[in-house]
Amino acid sequence: MATTFKAIATATLSSSTTAINFTGIPQTFTHLWVIGQVGTDYTTGTYMHIAPNNVTSSTYDYQTIFVGNGSITMRSGASSDKSVGLAEMVSATSTGCFLGFELIYPAYTSTSLGNNSWLYNVNGARTTTSTDYRGSWGTASNNETAAITSLNLYLDYSANFVAGSKITLYGLD
Repeated sequence: MATTFKAIATATLSSSTTAINFTGIPQTFTHLWVIGQVGTDYTTGTYMHIAPNNVTSSTYDYQTIFVGNGSITMRSGASSDKSVGLAEMVSATSTGCFLGFELIYPAYTSTSLGNNSWLYNVNGARTTTSTDYRGSWGTASNNETAAITSLNLYLDYSANFVAGSKITLYGLD
């Protein structure tokens, strides 16, 4: 049987905002796929975070491979981390760069311990003329047992997502 994709919601920003939220996610699909291109107004760099069900008091575990500026590093999140930093972003307002990303949430309706597990792929150059390419790939999970009904994406340091940022949430069968 062929996999089908259905757009559930799209957020296209016409002005800056501190967070992008998807709420009321239907529980009728097998998996979720989030794909987007986002920019920030923060001048020196900030991290984009994801909080399923807007949970920031839970503990997260993650493994990430970062590639950038000619080096590769591995980062592991300890059980004390309250969110997962998906990737470093630089100011789109000064560099014109947006960060592309995708998140995959398998079996997002499960209520088993640790069901909030996901895979991520993030990539983008730090400036329009730079060879300082940044990317990250990884997996993450938390200790929640609730099915995912909302996703909250936000930035460090009270930074904003800028106009032109676009994220689409898909359901997959």
